[in-house]
Amino acid sequence: MKYLLSAVALAAGLSAAPAMADNWPSQPIRLLLPVAPGGSADASARLIQNGLQKILGQPIVIENRSGAAGTISTEAIARAKPDGYTLGIVFTGHAANPWLLPKLPYDSEKDFTPIAFFWRASLGISVHKDAPYRTLNDLVQAAKAKPGAISFATGGLGQATHIAAAQLESAAGITLNHVPYRGGSPAVADVVAGHVPVLSSGTGLASTYIDTGALRLLAVTSATRSGLYPQVPTVAEAGYKGVDMSEWYGFVGPANLPPAIVNRMNAAIQQVLQQPEVLAQFAKWDMGTQAMTPAEFGSYLAEQTRRMGAIVKSANIKAQ
Repeated sequence: MKYLLSAVALAAGLSAAPAMADNWPSQPIRLLLPVAPGGSADASARLIQNGLQKILGQPIVIENRSGAAGTISTEAIARAKPDGYTLGIVFTGHAANPWLLPKLPYDSEKDFTPIAFFWRASLGISVHKDAPYRTLNDLVQAAKAKPGAISFATGGLGQATHIAAAQLESAAGITLNHVPYRGGSPAVADVVAGHVPVLSSGTGLASTYIDTGALRLLAVTSATRSGLYPQVPTVAEAGYKGVDMSEWYGFVGPANLPPAIVNRMNAAIQQVLQQPEVLAQFAKWDMGTQAMTPAEFGSYLAEQTRRMGAIVKSANIKAQ
């Protein structure tokens, strides 16, 4: 009788899963962010929050869980029930963390369900307005003269801004002192205040200070020039080949998230991302989006993880 009851309970559970997915969402959805409030990821999530709420018919509750190279937020996503009520955003650091932090509390591929690509942003190397570096080559020559003496700020260990600066160190044969922050906004604030001379950040995030002259943008780290600052060269154009890094973000859920929930969330995200006001704001932030199915985003995550592994090894990037 005990085995019969167990079989009946199992069958009931299996039949309930499609019904749960069909009725989703019937309560608020938590969206976990791996960064502090105020940065590009936080602002972009809040930009589309209202549109998602209208389409899905439920509140989207954004929770910032920064720290530990994004792993605090990401672990919470991995440990959540696969019912569609706890989702999250991962970023470039998610692909780098398996190579920088070998004792992760989760499997970066198996413990997650890819949902949708969010955005990609241009990154740049900037300096405080009073810094003596007028060009990227000025910075490189100063760093060669005093290895490890010049500090640079980023939004955190393993983020694209960190990897981009590490690529520059490798390409130019220099050593800088990495100062990681819990998000891009505090990193920008400290460089503007003069506490750290060099900044590796999103160009959009730093644009207010670049435009007012508080920061001087020396070069962008992507393969192509920034849409906001087309007059500024890429690092490669400045003479340091092999540097090609931008920031990306995407939506994931815990493993075994029902396909019906994944597909509905993907469709809602794509719909909001095509709204003119969203695209206009993305342009101001030097961001671009790209429509991907859940399967395409899963392939993108796997490819980015392999790419980050090669970059971390070739540039000898270490967890600090």
